[in-house]
Amino acid sequence: MTVLPPLDRIFFDDDGEEHAADSCCLSLNRPFFSDKRSKWIEVRDQHLEALMVLVDQADGIQDEGDGWWLARPIVYGAHHTVELALKTANLTPNPDWPGNGHDLRKLLDLDEQRRGDRETKDWEDRFVALLEDAWIARYPFEKGGAETMKTKCCVSASALLLAVTVLMDLVDPAPVLQGTESAPT
Repeated sequence: MTVLPPLDRIFFDDDGEEHAADSCCLSLNRPFFSDKRSKWIEVRDQHLEALMVLVDQADGIQDEGDGWWLARPIVYGAHHTVELALKTANLTPNPDWPGNGHDLRKLLDLDEQRRGDRETKDWEDRFVALLEDAWIARYPFEKGGAETMKTKCCVSASALLLAVTVLMDLVDPAPVLQGTESAPT
């Protein structure tokens, strides 16, 4: 007979009941999340920290190619973190912006309307072009014409993380909120 884990010990309500020792807080209903933008900053920073954990794991691998099992989650994580950073930045001039869309190029174009010309524009455009179809990394096949993972062999996790954090600082040097466990460096 198959032993199934209890489903009532996966998610917990905010009702004072005892939580599992390894439970992680999902709530954005804390006083320091006072507005829509602060919630977006927190979610952006959570994804950045998760990406940093994956990159740290990849950096510990000694033999080239042994980190293949981390490559796609890292690439997708980078795309999603950049997406969240651009959405957070776009809330600065327009707090009522709905924050929808996954197209990095469109999100960067919207952000460029806010920031105008700058010396880093070419680098930002080239980096977003590299990540533009990186969302496909979460699938084992081509989808929607995206072929990024078909034409690439490997990824430098640490170089990708550095580029993500630089872009985040360029588009929106937002402070890390109280709710974030540790600040990215």
